[in-house]
Amino acid sequence: MMNSLSSLLGAALLAALMTTPAPASDAQAGYVSSISPLRSGIILFDHSGARTTAPACSAFPTRWSLDASTQAGQAALSVLLTAYAQHRTVRIMGVGSCSDWSDTEAANYIVTVD
Repeated sequence: MMNSLSSLLGAALLAALMTTPAPASDAQAGYVSSISPLRSGIILFDHSGARTTAPACSAFPTRWSLDASTQAGQAALSVLLTAYAQHRTVRIMGVGSCSDWSDTEAANYIVTVD
């Protein structure tokens, strides 16, 4: 009994160690376009910068999301809109999941580049 329990625990530990979180993608400097606010407070937007591999849930290679119903999301939206209005490039780092919108990686931070 103890041996089979040890084997089961070992297999569970091995499975947990083999499961890795999705890597967050990173987009180099590019321009923001197509800003779409949704009623839920989620903002979808496109970005022209070259992007590393997005998580599997992300169906659109140039689209990102942010949650403008939070203070952090409102601050990010302010940077996004300012960059768009001033035609400045931004760099984006994602969170590695589609936590705001089911088919779009959520932006972790947005930084103006020029």
